[in-house]
Amino acid sequence: MKRLFVLLCILLLLFMSGCKKKVSKEELYKVCSTRSNSVESSYRISSKYKIYGKDNYVTKIKKEEIVISDKEEMLDYFKEYLEVSYSSMNEKYGGYKNTISREDNKIISKTTISFSKFNLKDYVKDNEVMKNYVEKDYKITLESMVLFYEEKLAAQCK
Repeated sequence: MKRLFVLLCILLLLFMSGCKKKVSKEELYKVCSTRSNSVESSYRISSKYKIYGKDNYVTKIKKEEIVISDKEEMLDYFKEYLEVSYSSMNEKYGGYKNTISREDNKIISKTTISFSKFNLKDYVKDNEVMKNYVEKDYKITLESMVLFYEEKLAAQCK
């Protein structure tokens, strides 16, 4: 009877150890958002930043930026600005994938920054303010990324 009890306990432990949820996989950590209006220039911008991480570090960020305006020249300006900005960022640091579309009175920019391909070391050299948010081994913790968006972009993060 004692051997049966020990065998059942061992089987139960083996079963339970195989059912643990893996916490080291990439997961959505937080979503941060910002909004701004320019009445004199007649446009509105809303941005959403989805922060993904693994093992407490940022692995990627998915950004969606929407510019709304009734002025065609304003939409043209933002479309070109976003295309040039993300193209040059990708050339310089890597890791950017961006698509821009135009619908009615909107420009919609969707960007993914993959930190496995992104040269964070060079980015920090070029952007001194990032030194406060990056660890010595050039990784960004999830908490630091949220803090950056809240402090520098006045984003609301949930």
